Amino acid sequence: MKPLIYITKFLGKDTSVVAVGTSSALALISLFYIYTLGSFFKVVIFPLQNRVTYISFFDAYVIDTYVDHIIIASATLLWMTLALKGKVKFPIIGFYGGMAVLGAVSKTPAMMALLDIAALISFPLVMLFVIYNILRPEKENLRNKTNSLIMNHTSFIAFVIGFLGIFAVSLPIFSIQTSSVPLRNYSYEIFILFGGISAILIVLLIFSLPLKLLSTQLMHVSIRIRRIRVDSFSSASDSIRSRTKAICLLFFVLLSITIGIIPHLPTINKDNQRIGADTDYYVVWVGRLVNSSSVQELIGQAFVKQNHGDRGLTLLFLFGLVKLTNGNPFSTFEHLPILLGPVLLLVVYFLTRELTSSDIASLLASFLTSVSFHTTIGIYGGFYANWFALTIGFLSILFLVRFLNRGNKMSLICYSILIMILLFSHVYTWTIFVLVIAIFLVASLKLKYYEKKRIALVAIVLGASFATDFVKMVITNSAGGIEGDIKWARLTNIGPEQFTQRWTNLSRTTYSFVGGQFNNMIILSLAIYWLYRSSLLKPESILILAFLSIGIIPFLIGDWIIQTRIFYDIPFQIPAALGLAYIKRWGNGLFLPICIWLLVISIRASSNFYLIPPPS
Repeated sequence: MKPLIYITKFLGKDTSVVAVGTSSALALISLFYIYTLGSFFKVVIFPLQNRVTYISFFDAYVIDTYVDHIIIASATLLWMTLALKGKVKFPIIGFYGGMAVLGAVSKTPAMMALLDIAALISFPLVMLFVIYNILRPEKENLRNKTNSLIMNHTSFIAFVIGFLGIFAVSLPIFSIQTSSVPLRNYSYEIFILFGGISAILIVLLIFSLPLKLLSTQLMHVSIRIRRIRVDSFSSASDSIRSRTKAICLLFFVLLSITIGIIPHLPTINKDNQRIGADTDYYVVWVGRLVNSSSVQELIGQAFVKQNHGDRGLTLLFLFGLVKLTNGNPFSTFEHLPILLGPVLLLVVYFLTRELTSSDIASLLASFLTSVSFHTTIGIYGGFYANWFALTIGFLSILFLVRFLNRGNKMSLICYSILIMILLFSHVYTWTIFVLVIAIFLVASLKLKYYEKKRIALVAIVLGASFATDFVKMVITNSAGGIEGDIKWARLTNIGPEQFTQRWTNLSRTTYSFVGGQFNNMIILSLAIYWLYRSSLLKPESILILAFLSIGIIPFLIGDWIIQTRIFYDIPFQIPAALGLAYIKRWGNGLFLPICIWLLVISIRASSNFYLIPPPS
């Protein structure tokens, strides 16, 4: 009974009939209006189906055109009846109601169009009254407490839709034909409808540092300081019991493993088809390590010959894994996300905990990691070395921040070792992390976040990794960090000529390449919300902004391959988790639906990594 009591109270049990009626009517209008507007304007969408990203136009309704428009018009009339007051009420209701009724009962196309018009103007008309009421309070035309529960009712509808989405994405996993259970995934339909803004959100995020600097002026220092006190995550309210944290982390680990397994389930992958695009490369590289006749040849193959030695430690790790499991290399590597996903998830948890001192934000960061770009793109693309190196890189930053905060020598030693391991794990990921750390150190020195001695020691370690990279490149004639990046830039399309193609390239990166997995406007929107709430006076904000800013160069002069590789190294899920933590504090009911929708989207994506070629 308690859940039922909570739901009824959440929906306005002890609130006025006007508030409940207007809020539920507006929430219902919003849902149906999304479909009507998207179908009317034929919004371009990019659905992923059986590993292929299609370009299509949105043309769907919750039920059908006629019934949807009847529901919109009826809900709008209900809202007007309950909300409006004064002289304007009855003329507006009469005009709108007459147009809707006439369109609903007519048989001629011209008159039937009146119902379509009534549906299209419904939401703007309601918003017009609401805005006018806000701007001209002396001429108030709405009843008190109108729409006070709108967010609760919207959240409840989103929760129900997300819950239905869980069932919809589970059907293929259990080999249940969707034709036998006609259950639509409304959450995914709405998700792809709004997906068109993802590229815009990415641009806003990668330019977040200059945007934040423009919006944060010196004259508002006192305001920013007060905001820090409000938005700080280190309060007692963000503390969670150890047992609860352990249970949550275990659940997220199991979720990550599940997402990694789904593409290989017999019900999904009927002929054991390759999922990771780069898996075959790793089979060849590690195969040559397996065939080495001596330890010297093994080391040479890993650190010099295979792919110019740019990921030697990763190849040795994979070689050891093959030897340990005594299994087929192809199958071993295809199932590698089952291991890489949970490990990265745990590292991100501890990194976020070090940055924010918040249990809630850290758990949310770990959850978002399990459903984020790192997991889905890592599975789809087979970015095993990149994924492995990201784990090392985030772990190195964890100890870097810990040393800067506390001056612990062991943290400095761990950071020094990890940055060297990162160099030999994936040299291109190492260059990204070196750049981010350098930006962070310069900003920290200028803003006096930490002791100069600590910053200097970290800089020395960073310089030592540069020296090691140079010596390795000279002695072994293998790929170096900066030198390798230059060669890679020459082999791929990067340069000033790409500037004119920047939006086309970004669109392909976001909506098409690697299964269009960067097209996740929920995670990107949460990160934007964090950007709005964040403060430049916080060290963790500078670190996150430094990561986001590395996307500027590939956006301006890189093609979609370069953009994908660099965007993949950006921890979008951390600012998104902080934004989600703010929403949880807000307590408006949106928190749970957002989590459910993200779960639905990630499961659906991993269920569609199996290739069924489209008909020619």
